[in-house]
Amino acid sequence: MIQIKDYPVFVNYSNPRDEERLEYEFARQGAADMVTWLSTVGRRVMEARPGGITQQSIKWERFIADQLDIVYSTRIGKSVLEGLDAEVPVFIVPFHPDERRMCGCGGSGTMGVFAPKQGGGIRIFFNQGDPEMKGYYGADDVLFHELIHAYRIGNCREKSTPLEGYDSAEEFLAIHLQNVYLDCSGKRHYYFSHWEPTKRSKGDIYYEFVDRGEPLLALKYFLDNEPLSSAVSKWPYPHPDFNPWRDYPQLLGLYERNHVGSTMTSL
Repeated sequence: MIQIKDYPVFVNYSNPRDEERLEYEFARQGAADMVTWLSTVGRRVMEARPGGITQQSIKWERFIADQLDIVYSTRIGKSVLEGLDAEVPVFIVPFHPDERRMCGCGGSGTMGVFAPKQGGGIRIFFNQGDPEMKGYYGADDVLFHELIHAYRIGNCREKSTPLEGYDSAEEFLAIHLQNVYLDCSGKRHYYFSHWEPTKRSKGDIYYEFVDRGEPLLALKYFLDNEPLSSAVSKWPYPHPDFNPWRDYPQLLGLYERNHVGSTMTSL
């Protein structure tokens, strides 16, 4: 297990095959209660505890740690890591087949904080070289996206309101902070939405914001209620160039000019 600097982020290669072998043994013994325990509690405990050291575990953990070093090297990446609740550990572990089947994505995370008997903390699931990474720039920005969710969950700031193109307002926040991260990393094309990681220009995405209006409600909500978004809004042009929180007043002005008589509500 590798801890990332002094942050509550731990990279742990908890091999899903170890659980599969244990489950097989419980099933062979007819211990149905232990099979149930393993799927509901034991798996989470194993994810939060160091496993045996192998060449595979060393390689996997070092790869993830290197990606997080890239995240840390950016202003926004460091801001997210510093914003994590120090009392809520985040464990980055390989996808278990169950989570993988439910997700169908390049990276995922748990929807809340686990109880102490389940090992506590938050899980981020990630597979190196996952086919579902197709369409994304790389492992570092996918991990950054999941860290946004962990940051929000750990600080109890989730907003579940659904938005067109996103499962929720939380995905809107994660995608477009991810786009800010891409800009900080030197990229000039960004993800269009949560459901469609097609790379688009800043102008295309801003046009969609102004045309649809609903994204402006999300921007305003996070400006008013999310400390990281508020901080990012104060970062001057052009570093980063893609920064809809900073550009919100101009985007709102364009919306009002194009939709005379329309009234913006709150998210």
